[in-house]
Amino acid sequence: MSNDSTGESPSTTTEPYMVAEPAPAAETNVAASNLMAALKTVHSAGLAVQTLSVSTIILSPTNRVCLNSCGLADVLALHPCSNMDAAQQSDLQAVGHVLSVILSSSADNYVAMQGQASVVLPGPGFSTDFKELFGYLNHRLTPVVAIDDVLRLAGSRVFSELDAARRESDLLCDNLKLELANGRLVRLVCKMNFITERSDNVVDPEWAETGDRYLIKLFRDYVFHSVSDSGKPVSSMAHVVGNLNKLDAGSPEKIMLMSRDEKSCLVVSYEEVKRCVEDAYQELVTPSQAWR
Repeated sequence: MSNDSTGESPSTTTEPYMVAEPAPAAETNVAASNLMAALKTVHSAGLAVQTLSVSTIILSPTNRVCLNSCGLADVLALHPCSNMDAAQQSDLQAVGHVLSVILSSSADNYVAMQGQASVVLPGPGFSTDFKELFGYLNHRLTPVVAIDDVLRLAGSRVFSELDAARRESDLLCDNLKLELANGRLVRLVCKMNFITERSDNVVDPEWAETGDRYLIKLFRDYVFHSVSDSGKPVSSMAHVVGNLNKLDAGSPEKIMLMSRDEKSCLVVSYEEVKRCVEDAYQELVTPSQAWR
């Protein structure tokens, strides 16, 4: 049984948390923040994990920490937990132990004590807030400490995580806008290619070469088959994207379209070309006996 308390999709959590190699301070800070957020979710529901350890933590490809085997102790127990405060206290102690195991993978996090064995403490790469949180979880817990008391120590870190999440959200929104714009351009290109150079109209085999359809063909040549003054093909993506964006917006700007034999020229606006594309496409998709 498993429960993802961080909201991450179970399908993306494929790697167990590994501590064989030294974990950078930044990743350890993120792991601590995610663990505390997961405990906050569980404890706010009046429950306790009770099985929190390094072996029950899963690290997702997006560096999110997820808790596995949540609720397993409740299922196996004959009776519900009678002392939830103590169980939640054990969860906090388990977080301290997990952080100790993570820190123990690096020699920089060992401090020699006079007359005693070396102890694990956050090294110089960790912030003061993390050091205080680590010490609190491992040495200062009392039976009355709750998750909210511990989270106060990580207040500044929470704001940093929130800011990072918002930055990521803004980046995803910007990328989504780009993809939406690309989708509009693809639809325009598809419509033009559906229309141009068709010969399957039974009534008028020259349908694609007459009227508004001929104008669309000239515009297609202007966008994709232009040549420079020296006769070289114009392969500029900026030229293509710029013209398609103006077509999509229906710009009143006018352009000159020339036939392939250079015997005729037409001066039209992007708005007029867009209307021709939409009208011809609607004629194409409307059921008619003219099409085989």
